[in-house]
Amino acid sequence: MSDASNHRQFCWQQVDAQQPLFRVSHVFAPPELADRLLALHAFFSAIESVTSTVSDEAVALRKLDWWRHEMNRMGEQASAHPVVAELQRSGAAGRMPMPLIEDLLINAVARLDAPAPASVGELGALCAANGRAQVQIELAVCEAGEGIPESMAGFPLQVGRALLLRDAVYRGNFWWVPLDLLARHGLNRSQVLSADHQDSAGRLMAEILQPDAFKPQDSSGFFKDISVSKNQYKQNYKHLYVQDALNRKLFKYLKKTSPVSYGKRLMGSRMSDAFYAWRAARRFSLSK
Repeated sequence: MSDASNHRQFCWQQVDAQQPLFRVSHVFAPPELADRLLALHAFFSAIESVTSTVSDEAVALRKLDWWRHEMNRMGEQASAHPVVAELQRSGAAGRMPMPLIEDLLINAVARLDAPAPASVGELGALCAANGRAQVQIELAVCEAGEGIPESMAGFPLQVGRALLLRDAVYRGNFWWVPLDLLARHGLNRSQVLSADHQDSAGRLMAEILQPDAFKPQDSSGFFKDISVSKNQYKQNYKHLYVQDALNRKLFKYLKKTSPVSYGKRLMGSRMSDAFYAWRAARRFSLSK
């Protein structure tokens, strides 16, 4: 097996461990972007695995510092790390703005010792902050520029919300549950995952997973402000629309279950996800 094949296999292992729904949405990416997006999401997953699975904060900080150094020099020399090597080989590396990579790493560092939000509003801001750099980098890799179009303004919130949910499952600690919700439902943070408090914990999480997160966005509206709007470029972003639809489906499911059951759903995908993704892609294809 060639180095490139080994590197791609490693990238898929990284992605499957942290973002299993990406394997579904990736099917709808254009072939010329497929390798770039795999390498990019393997990078996102590698950073996420540091913040969610490394229990020693000092070790986690050293790992994030290593990533900062490696990403800073990836335009100068070939990397031995499979993910960075794939970013370089696929061409993604040259399209990833370093200020946005720095923002992504700053957010990762903040998650290691972040204070709990005081309210649902603060939680929304935290989710959006964690998703924003990731979405901006992906748009840049897809050659849509560095900003986030107004029509996609809600997308970083959904990406960040999914990230924090996975973080909670891995850590076994919903550290980001707002303090006002804990008080309102008479819970402390450890009881969110306690089998004896799942009725209250489920009601608490239902307030976080708001109904407006579930409704699929109109595909033509989702992309209307993308700077490259010619029809031949539209396919470059179909996977983003599918990803957004899958996240909304995920949140809708989680609202109906208890937090102790989140792990299995967040760490895997289902056949129904593939069918749902196909329907979303069809809506996209039929839109004007």
